Order: sequence, then C-alpha cells, then structure tokens
Amino acid sequence: MSTYSTSGTAGCCSDESVDLCAEKLKVCGHPMRLRLLCRIARGEEACVSELWTCLGQPQPVVSQHLVALKQKGVVESEVRGNRRVYRIIDPFIENLIFALQAGIIAPDRAPGDWTSDRTPQEPPEDPENARESRNTTPVEEALTKTCC
Repeated sequence: MSTYSTSGTAGCCSDESVDLCAEKLKVCGHPMRLRLLCRIARGEEACVSELWTCLGQPQPVVSQHLVALKQKGVVESEVRGNRRVYRIIDPFIENLIFALQAGIIAPDRAPGDWTSDRTPQEPPEDPENARESRNTTPVEEALTKTCC
C-alpha cells in the first residue's frame, strides 16, 4: 500500500510551491478579478474610473477587488496626476493572464488540445464589415476596443 506524499518525490510539486500557487489562484479566482486583470494586462494605463466604466460595475466594487489584488501582491498602483494607475506585478499571474488571452489555456479545452499552435475554428472577421454585421455604432465600437 502506497502513501501519497510530495516531499522528496521527483517530478512532483513541493508543498510550498502548491500552497503558494493555491493562494495566488484563490485571490484571482473571482470572475470580476479575472476581468480586471485581463484589462490591466493589456498594457494600457488602467485607472479605476476606466475599469469600472468598462466592466459596468460600481466604482466601490471595482476598488474593493483591486484592494484585494493589491494586498496579495498581484497588482500595484501608481498615482499619476489625479489618477491611480494599476499594473500586474506578479509574474505567475501575468503569465496566466497572457495564456488566457492568447488562447493557450482555456477552461473549455480538453488536455490533448492544449497547444499554442491551435488554428482558429472560423476565419477572422473582416474588420470593414464587422461593425455592420453586429449593428454597432462607432461609439460602441470604440468602447469595445478599449474595454475587456
């Protein structure tokens, strides 16, 4: 009869590594926090007013989630004029968000499908006709480009 143990076993994650990853995933596990991180990861200056406007959430809700991410060392903020701008500082979380955005990992993919060279199922939409096919206004189109 074998006993499961990760300590000293080649190829297994250490207890410390598992605990650290679990803590990071736990703080980012809320859907609103993942949306915030995706928006912040776009590399643009992400301030609270832009984030709550893009996500359609009240400012206090967005601020509470940002505080939780900041307390756990996932993001940091910098004051620029009258704006507080956020950026991801945790490399593990930054890589995770990049992988999600790039389609490298996805919750609806089978393990055998997890390759970075995946080809799209449908051809990309023609940008000239895209707005007309969705019946959006130029303002809606601009908001879509700047929001998550």
